[in-house]
Amino acid sequence: VPRVIIPNYIHTPHNCIITSKYYAVCCADACENMMAHLEGKIRAPHASPEVIADVVSEWLSASASSNRTLSAALSSKLNEIAEQNGGVVPLHGRLFAQWLHFVNPRECQYPHLSNTTSYEDKHEYRRKTGNAHAYSNGELYAIFGEGVSPEAAAETGASGSSDSNAAASVGSMCSEEGSADTEASVCSAMWEPLEELVDPVHGQAKLDQHRQGSFMRTCFRALVMLAVVASMCAILKDSVLGILTVSNKGPKGFAQADLPS
Repeated sequence: VPRVIIPNYIHTPHNCIITSKYYAVCCADACENMMAHLEGKIRAPHASPEVIADVVSEWLSASASSNRTLSAALSSKLNEIAEQNGGVVPLHGRLFAQWLHFVNPRECQYPHLSNTTSYEDKHEYRRKTGNAHAYSNGELYAIFGEGVSPEAAAETGASGSSDSNAAASVGSMCSEEGSADTEASVCSAMWEPLEELVDPVHGQAKLDQHRQGSFMRTCFRALVMLAVVASMCAILKDSVLGILTVSNKGPKGFAQADLPS
């Protein structure tokens, strides 16, 4: 059954109100609120999966009527993103945007791969295809319904059958209502494990700096541990030498030292 990704459809250019040739009025992107919360809390271009999971869970709990938590499938996908990016998750990349879509599929858009989709307004569509950009009610019922127009359905008493069928065909995607197996299979079917950073040059440089910094911190910790071990060995050596010196003198040496002059 053909499906429409709701947030992607809402934010397509043909749903904008073109008021002039300079700008258009479009629907607000509700996912930007979650992204702004993440950026305000993390204050870095990337973060560990644990930090992101905590911040997103906090946001979901505060914005939803019930206490929502991340499922095992979503946590696993977040860890996969980190594995592809040296242990951290870039906030401004395609994979994280894809993950946010599965976290909140009704507000966050699904990020298609570059050059795989194209958007055009109704004028461009008519110019390219020669067809109208909209269907009549009769055409819609003929395509998606029972082949009966609303007028004919009212006369025959068949009204509502197509609506119930359409409602039955609508499913949830990666939501907590479904079972864990269903959720994992749907997420895996739509998941594209290809990263695209918003700013590839500086974004990759930041990741390289993070990896280099992690390597330097690891080396520094190793040097500190070696210094501590060396210090302990030196102290132990001095203690052993002192004990050996005292034992070599023996009781005779102490007796001679105690004799009056």
